[in-house]
This record gives sequence, structure tokens and C-alpha cells, in this order.
Amino acid sequence: MVALLYLMPRSCIGIESVEPLDALNVLLPIVEHSCIGLTTLYRHLVLLRIHDDYELTVGQQTFKGNYSLNTLDESFLEPERVGITEVSHDQVDATVLKHRMKLDSGRVFSSTELCNDLLAMEAAYAEFKLGETEFSAMARFVVACSRHARDQFHIELEASTFKSLIVLCKLSSAAEQRLLYAGASYAEAINSFAPFILVGSNYVTTVTLLSRFAYSYKTSCLNKIKRFQVRSGFIFEQRVKDALEQQGFIITDVKRIERKEFDVVVTKDSVIYNVQCKNNLVELRRIEENPTLFVRYNQRLDRYYANALRKEEGREGLLKERFGSEVVKHVVLSKFPVATKNPRILAFREISQFGERFAR
Repeated sequence: MVALLYLMPRSCIGIESVEPLDALNVLLPIVEHSCIGLTTLYRHLVLLRIHDDYELTVGQQTFKGNYSLNTLDESFLEPERVGITEVSHDQVDATVLKHRMKLDSGRVFSSTELCNDLLAMEAAYAEFKLGETEFSAMARFVVACSRHARDQFHIELEASTFKSLIVLCKLSSAAEQRLLYAGASYAEAINSFAPFILVGSNYVTTVTLLSRFAYSYKTSCLNKIKRFQVRSGFIFEQRVKDALEQQGFIITDVKRIERKEFDVVVTKDSVIYNVQCKNNLVELRRIEENPTLFVRYNQRLDRYYANALRKEEGREGLLKERFGSEVVKHVVLSKFPVATKNPRILAFREISQFGERFAR
């Protein structure tokens, strides 16, 4: 829907206006029959290049491949190193949350909610000092824009006002460039988080587009922090432990044996499960923007994970001796999606299948 919104100022060149009440009936079929199908075909394209036995079966209204690649997480969101819902409650800075404003219960969206979203992000990632990064200036800009919202939702700024807010909030030129959608293709549109579109001479957005952009900008700021990159791995390991414990696996305290490190070791029915937790960042936008680059990186990850499994097999004797068991199963759990034929590589979004796939 947002990608279509980005393209409308250039594509809608007719003179017949769509009545507001009919807009959804006009636009939704375009999204359902064209946009979603096109995005899916990009995914099939990379699978074709990855698997030499790939086949696409085409029906009258549908098409289906013999391989799939689920790119979203279990909440149908783009995967990230540490999502805001993954942050432990004891790491959230409650003093920041005290500044949240009361929401109008009669509104689904509002500029007040947008400002509260910004505080929630800063509080959740206080451990990594998000408020001391470029996110701080951008948050000030978003708040300043929210004050111009009519009906607590739509925001339309004249060019002079838009520029003055950028100067007032001291945004860098790089940050400014991310605010306005300037692409021309569908591949660019589907991967953009720019909150503003230029309509005539005015900059137009909504509180939901600003919130969406702020969350994406937060992620880019965090990914530059080395400590965040390291800590995200430990947070991911804890999520894996929690999920496996819910499936009846016994979590062990093994982290190191004879100076050899292990990520997550669990047991069940006298079987040892040695789980390697991989948090390698995958840029999903490459599927549409640069399929060749995405395929190369995916193949490199696939080989890397296979080598990691072989390495673990070579030292499984340490686990057998520690637990007195002769059966060890090695698994790689990838936080980000990877297209593979390797049955021992599992995407975290499918962790609910862990017991069914490996504990039979």
C-alpha cells in the first residue's frame, strides 16, 4: 500500500478524481492482484537462481514454486537484530516513559501516539544510548512535524516550513535525504521508508508514515553501534532458550568446555541438541533491488552455516563426555531468512517446528 502511495504522484496523471469513499475499492485490487504478485515473483526469481532444480507451477490464477523463502518474522514484520518487543523489561528506561502523554481513546491514530512511540524506542534501547545517536535529532524533527498535523493524522508542509524544521532540528544532509521519496521504480518503492512525498510544491505525510520511518531510522542508528551488534547475539540466544524451553527441552548451563564455546545446548530424552544461533544481518531489500547480490550473499551464508555444522560435529565428543550421551544433534538457527536445502538449518521464525523436525 505504501509503495503504491509513493508511485501515485507520478502515475496518476488523469483528470478524473476518485471519491475518498471509493479509494480503497479502487486501490486495494491493484495491491492484491499486481503489487503482491510482483513482490512474490521477485522472491521466486532469487529462488530460481539459488536452486538448480527449482520449478514454478502456474495455474489460472496462482503460481507456486517447489521452494519457498519466508522473509518476514513470526509477527509478519521484517526481521531485525533486536526488535522492540524482544527487549527485556528490566532493560527499559522507565524514567523516559514517564514523559508519555495521555492518548485520546476516541482516536485510532494521533500525533500524541507518534510522540509516545518515539519515547518508547528511546526507552527500550536506552542500554545502547539510542538518544545520543542521530536518532535524537530525527526524533525532534518528527515531533516538530507532528505539531502541524490536522485532524491528528494528516500533515502537509510548505517547502519553506519543511526546510526550516530541518535546520531547526539540525538534521544532517544524509538524514534529510531519507525523508523524501525520490525513487522511480517499484523495486525502490517497495523498499523505501521515506515518510514524505512531494505533491505539487508541498511535502505530505501522515503520523503513521512518520512512525514507520522513525522505527526504521532507529534500526539504522543501532546497527552502527558495535556493542549493539554484539549484545544482539546474546539476546537472540536467550530468545532461542525461552522458545525451546516452552517445547519441553531442558536448557543446560553449558557455555564453554575445554575453552571451546557453545551457543545453546539443550537436552531431551537423552539426546543432546547443540544449537548454533546465527544473527547475520540479511538485507531483504536486495531481493528486488539487486537479486544477484542477494543470491551471492545467501549462498555464502549457506556455506558458512554448513561449515559451522561440520565444525560442531568435529567436537561433539566434548558434549558426549560431559553429558554421558552418545546422541548429539547439531542445528543452526538463523535469525534472518536463508534459502537452503540443508535440513539442519532452521529460520527462527519456524522455531515452533524445532521439536517436530529434530526430536522425532
